[in-house]
Amino acid sequence: MNKIILPAVLAALIAMGASPATAQSTPDILWDLTVHDDEVYAVAFALDGTSIFSAGGTTACLWSAETGTVLQTLGPHDHDLLSAALSPDGALVATGWVEGTYPPGGVSRIWDVATETAIRDHGGSYVAFSPNGNLVATAGGGVNRYVNLYSTQSGAEYGDLYCGYGYITSLAFSPDRQHLAVGCTDNTVKVFDLQTLEEVRELGGFIEDVAEVAFSPDGSLVVGAEGGFDVDDDAWIRVFRVEDGSLVNEWEAHGQNTLALTFGPSNEIVVSSGRDGTSPLSYSIRYWNISDGSLRGEYEELALSLAINPDGSRLAYGGLNGRVVVAAENVFSDLTPAPLPMNKNAMLY
Repeated sequence: MNKIILPAVLAALIAMGASPATAQSTPDILWDLTVHDDEVYAVAFALDGTSIFSAGGTTACLWSAETGTVLQTLGPHDHDLLSAALSPDGALVATGWVEGTYPPGGVSRIWDVATETAIRDHGGSYVAFSPNGNLVATAGGGVNRYVNLYSTQSGAEYGDLYCGYGYITSLAFSPDRQHLAVGCTDNTVKVFDLQTLEEVRELGGFIEDVAEVAFSPDGSLVVGAEGGFDVDDDAWIRVFRVEDGSLVNEWEAHGQNTLALTFGPSNEIVVSSGRDGTSPLSYSIRYWNISDGSLRGEYEELALSLAINPDGSRLAYGGLNGRVVVAAENVFSDLTPAPLPMNKNAMLY
């Protein structure tokens, strides 16, 4: 519900003259551009950090991080995008959306960036590329409870993963290409082995739908954040070790729900965005120390998607009305690695 109903509520409030809460602190904004025709649900830096990928409304774009110039535009699509991803080499883009009446269906499309042409369509409205770019995962859309894996080059199906009765909300590949994490509305994160295509972990303890999942840069941790399709009273982040499913830490991250989640260049800090209070326009981007769950920094800003560049010096986020922002970031520059706490308890099922 976050990604479908929330923008409509915000748009209506803005139309009535409501204005976002005044920020007590803001990042050093480098670029603040209107790139798309509606809400921006995906942002990502290319591996070299020189270009940025964003997707919102009916288009996906690749643009220069230095000049803010749009380099390629993919689309328009017939429906607003719900998810999008850039392949590691920057050659391909996957986009996903929902279409049709009840039950709606998920559709994903693979694009060639250089020629700005569509290559093929698959099912599923949530998309992710494997770290080497050989596979694309698509999932969700209506009542679809499977993740499907395809070869990015040929389109041949590699396999499918069944996620149980909960709807799928998010996907993340581990950096070592061994695992895929899936956020679900049955209040779990499911972790699959990509060699055997078997579920190896079901990470629980959440009290609401898991809206976002992410792996740490070294792949040893997987993080889930609450939000999803429920109307939340609070939104917790829970951090687990991949090797045994043990709980590393947990804390209340946002007062209502989580909209986006990402790591910086190290394991020590995770970044989230979400709705924090009863005001419909109370939102923030927050930086968390994983070792103790403490708040390291905060911006009062509405971000539907988040990305940190490879060296941690830039933050990108997408918002309403096609807005894409790039800001200078120094929260990682003085980072002193902190030891992670001992296992709290095992969450293996």
